[in-house]
Amino acid sequence: MVPTRTEDEKRKMASKNIRLEIARKKKKRTTRTNVDTTGAKKAARQHPQLFLKLPSVLFYNDDLKPTISEQDSKEAAILEKLQEMLPRTGDDKIASIVFHGVFGENFQTEDSPSWFNPNEAAQVFYYVNELYRLGLTESDIGIITPYKAQTKPLIELFKEAEFNLPKIGTVEEFQGQEFNVIILSTVRSNKKYLASDIKYMMGFTSSPRRLNVSITRAKALMIIVGNPQLLSVDRYWRSVIKYCTDKGSFVGSSAK
Repeated sequence: MVPTRTEDEKRKMASKNIRLEIARKKKKRTTRTNVDTTGAKKAARQHPQLFLKLPSVLFYNDDLKPTISEQDSKEAAILEKLQEMLPRTGDDKIASIVFHGVFGENFQTEDSPSWFNPNEAAQVFYYVNELYRLGLTESDIGIITPYKAQTKPLIELFKEAEFNLPKIGTVEEFQGQEFNVIILSTVRSNKKYLASDIKYMMGFTSSPRRLNVSITRAKALMIIVGNPQLLSVDRYWRSVIKYCTDKGSFVGSSAK
């Protein structure tokens, strides 16, 4: 029997309502999951002094809440262990983020648009040497750089010194991974090449997603090595540098 027009319309309407209800429930479930797991998880895994506040303000409307203790936690114990190599904040706490200003030079090979910075590589090596001296191991440390070319001189330095090799890679290689200490080498030191970075989708300037990924990989300590004058052209990086300056954890060459 061929259904009447009214029956056919009712059937289509019922089918449409079912699809809309399924879509509504999926959206609700996805939204709830994003809030509960993304926000809470990021808050839980990072030392609250810095890693919670800075990414929260820059990228999450200041909605993240701390769920670990600033005094009685594994992350706090790591900072205590490293305190002799770290500056203290204005309120006399061990800094959990350090911006080390380096006015180095960046180079590239003829066959690649990628960049490397030997001055920053040397500074990163110094920090890793200190971390090892104070009892950390390669499994505690991750070294992030936005440029693949920067990984080579870093690896060569560690091999030459016969050091155990920490994980060294680009931002994308650290997606979903966490380390007690992250050292970030930003590499770039010449403003005239920023347009090339944007063209080849490299670097940190004008890339808040990459910055967000990088500064949320550390659980206890974040050390940023970079040129403050160049990075300050980006509003997110200006916020990072100002944050460290206000906290008293800006060291090395000044942006002024």
